[in-house]
Amino acid sequence: GVLQFGAIVAPLHRADAEHPADMVEQTMKILNNSGFTLEYELRSVAQQDKNHTGVQPFTVTPATGAVQANGSQTVTIAFQPHQPCSLFREKMLVHVADQPEPQYLYLYGSCFEYQNYVAYDVEATQFDHLPPPPDPIIGPSGKKTFHLSFKAPTGEESEEDAGDPNVLFLKVGSCVPPGTRGQFKAGPGGNYDFILQPNPPFSDYFAVENGKGAVQSGATQKVGFRYKPPTDSSLQVGGLSLDLLDNIGQWITATVKGTITGGFVPPEMPAAQEVFVELKAYLKQI
Repeated sequence: GVLQFGAIVAPLHRADAEHPADMVEQTMKILNNSGFTLEYELRSVAQQDKNHTGVQPFTVTPATGAVQANGSQTVTIAFQPHQPCSLFREKMLVHVADQPEPQYLYLYGSCFEYQNYVAYDVEATQFDHLPPPPDPIIGPSGKKTFHLSFKAPTGEESEEDAGDPNVLFLKVGSCVPPGTRGQFKAGPGGNYDFILQPNPPFSDYFAVENGKGAVQSGATQKVGFRYKPPTDSSLQVGGLSLDLLDNIGQWITATVKGTITGGFVPPEMPAAQEVFVELKAYLKQI
């Protein structure tokens, strides 16, 4: 199964014995429906962003044990990241002797410096390999930029293609408050405001959806970025349709500025966070 631990605030100091990182815990049960004692082991087989000097981001207690016949064992999984990272992922094998096929746990969590954050909208699913986490580009002046690119039309799209190809999302979230270990949720979080920067005519082809609002602690909101191509992109000259030039056009861009406020702010850091979203789409035209 897939377990999501949400997001927590990064420790102010490098996590160690004197400055332990905050954590969020979840429990699961291992059931034994047989008439015999069952021995188990939860073993990491793929891990992203390991802690090479201390406690790993995800820990299991007890990681090994025995479940009595027709009994159960409660296992606690803790998410305790040692540093900021937009996406911690780990794949764990639930090893039991003589099971028909291997069973896996997929663990997801995030950690940010501020309580409120913006991140790419990554679906929590099963995985076999771990590509680098998608992170915004940080410029020399600290400018944080997300890049969203709409797919160019190929003429081979079908109704079976999932979702709306003309809308992409970022995720705005609020970590659980520092020091609460995830127990305090649904309280005040932060506010966000995304504004499309005018740059006619190209900015006219884009729009922001759910661009302004509030997010509660421990929750997330999706902000949509829509590409609005012309409804009629057919090319005609003198009443003749130029089908052979149907996909001729150019890439266009627009910029959205986002402001995030509220919640816990690291010492000596600005109270408001500014992020930028670069939108890119293919406009069919000559």
